[in-house]
Amino acid sequence: MKQFFTVLGGMGTAATESYIRLLNQRTPTTKDQDFLNYIVVNHATIPDRSTYLMDHSQPSPEPDLLEDIQQQSLLKPDLFCHCTQHSALFLRRLASSCLSTDCSYASGNGQEYSNNLSRC
Repeated sequence: MKQFFTVLGGMGTAATESYIRLLNQRTPTTKDQDFLNYIVVNHATIPDRSTYLMDHSQPSPEPDLLEDIQQQSLLKPDLFCHCTQHSALFLRRLASSCLSTDCSYASGNGQEYSNNLSRC
């Protein structure tokens, strides 16, 4: 698949589903082929971000998020995005440790970053 993006989701499966539903509803289409190409990663077992932010002795979500980024990077998406507020705190930090510069990262609130999430 060419010209696609990856949604790093599951950090609130309902939030991920809602984001995808809104994305599809707001995409102007006249036929199925007009929809956007994307892959959704629904990694629901990632440790809770809020719990970790309040108590660093709890499991960190960073290793799981990094693994998702690394796995998805093999597919070479044009863009990574997420739809939860707390995941942004971790993804920005993880993005700065990636090696490639040919991919962007966008948050669900419309902010876009060029944080090198293409091949970690």
